[in-house]
Amino acid sequence: MNEQSRDTEGPLVRLSLDYVRAGRALNLALLDDIAARVRSAGHRDARYLEVTIDPETDDVTLHSIWSEQTSASRSRRLLRDLDTSSERWSDDPLALHQLVQDREDALVTGYLQLWGLVLPCPNYAYRNRSWVELPSACRVEAVADLVREYVPDAEGLVCSFRWKGHQVGVCLIAVIHKGGETTSIPCARCAQFEVQDTTDPWPLRVSHTLAHLLAQIHALPHLREKHLRQFGEPGCDDAVAPQLLPLSSATPTVGAEEKLS
Repeated sequence: MNEQSRDTEGPLVRLSLDYVRAGRALNLALLDDIAARVRSAGHRDARYLEVTIDPETDDVTLHSIWSEQTSASRSRRLLRDLDTSSERWSDDPLALHQLVQDREDALVTGYLQLWGLVLPCPNYAYRNRSWVELPSACRVEAVADLVREYVPDAEGLVCSFRWKGHQVGVCLIAVIHKGGETTSIPCARCAQFEVQDTTDPWPLRVSHTLAHLLAQIHALPHLREKHLRQFGEPGCDDAVAPQLLPLSSATPTVGAEEKLS
């Protein structure tokens, strides 16, 4: 009996992890659907939902919809204040009665916090509220735009993904430039790729944003299968093979993989 238990322990653990990962993907898909519905209902610039989450009941109240901050000198715009709206939710173009239910389903699990999609309300007067960030229409384009802001000729981003229980960790390894040259990104866990006396090609906050976006891409099967591919042999201490996210339609120059080894 004990021997049989040991034989099934591995498959049961893997099944449990697969179940959790599927749940995480479902939460992201729900948020993507919410974002699409909000934007298609006339709020094309929508980026944040201001909400209150009841810590005891997990009930979610939607207060307002905000735009992105387009520049350092321009503040976010209030697109809609639902606290003062007199419209009936059942007749609203947003179908708010259904949107609220979906938003609760996506928030109460806590998965969205893992990707940095739940932020403190920037208005201290409403510090009991949170802002839920609506995903970009295309996460891969968002990654490309962010990387090219600091590395204009970037053609690819090499990274690895490590599951830690129910969470996925992202390690940024290198940027591939046009022509096949690479810029290594120092990582304490990737000693093989670590280069002495170098710094990240962008600020630490950008690395955090990229890690969140890449984790979302990896968590969503349709994005993972379409955009990520194995890139070389495992080279980290936990034998995780690096993966490549191309940042343009062009295939990274032949030879770039050898430059990483």
